Amino acid sequence: MSEKLFRFLKKFVIIITAVALIFSQESYVVKATTVSTSNNFSPMVMIDQYSVTNEKIVPGQEFTLKLKLKNCSSNKTAENIVLNIENPDGVAPAYGTTSQMRVNSIGAGKTRDVDIQYESWTGIETNTLDFKITIWSNFPSNYVVLRIPVGSASPFDIVTQAVPNEVYVSEDATATISFNTASDSKVKDVSVILKEGETEVAKSNIGNVTAGSLENQAILFKLNDIGDHTIEMLLQYTDEKGKQQQINVGNWKVKVTETKKILENETMKSSGDSERMYALILGIGGLFILFMGLLITVTVKKRKG
Repeated sequence: MSEKLFRFLKKFVIIITAVALIFSQESYVVKATTVSTSNNFSPMVMIDQYSVTNEKIVPGQEFTLKLKLKNCSSNKTAENIVLNIENPDGVAPAYGTTSQMRVNSIGAGKTRDVDIQYESWTGIETNTLDFKITIWSNFPSNYVVLRIPVGSASPFDIVTQAVPNEVYVSEDATATISFNTASDSKVKDVSVILKEGETEVAKSNIGNVTAGSLENQAILFKLNDIGDHTIEMLLQYTDEKGKQQQINVGNWKVKVTETKKILENETMKSSGDSERMYALILGIGGLFILFMGLLITVTVKKRKG
């Protein structure tokens, strides 16, 4: 083999080896990139739990939407997290806040609490409201819809209520109330209480009520001091968590006067006094007429004589 041929073969082997190494490195890089891309899809930021004030939205009242975010990855930190909330009709973020929240990071397997203050309108007519939330981070976005119930703050809808504005001292009087129980209510041990300041004036136990039912209740009470009083009516009940609650139904001004018998005696006494005065006036009038008659008779006789 000539020296030129040897050098040619040597250069050829070197070139082939270099090309093989280049292709080998490219294959490794592509494989590494694929693994990295695959790993990017494994961590996810999700809403692990959520709640609202009073467990429902009460039309016309403020409420707080509480979210617990969780990084479901076991080995990757979620960073630059942004929550964008598409709010339903009837609610809006409280003044000075927005429907977009930013969280710097959540460690692998960790959680982070986020609170959002809201205001609601009185004209909400639906039974539920849907909050549509998109979560962005350094990993693929997540989209979720939270459906939250709408309801009343009170388990009762008051139909009528009344307390008399004038009563007799130490005598029974009657207050009344009529109310509907909400269809989703889970209350028990219901009672009606009348109070003056911190003093309980009367209490009437209703007991357990049926959801969706109409209740009518009369409450007997008496006040022992003459004068003006302010009476408060309360509905007391035990909620589904076993906690005792009270709802103010209203306040009334009540005037307490003397008893009916005393007033009747005073009226009769006044009437008797009037009759005696009338008789006295008649008697005096009669004597005056008699005196004038005698005076006229004597005067006439003197003139004739």
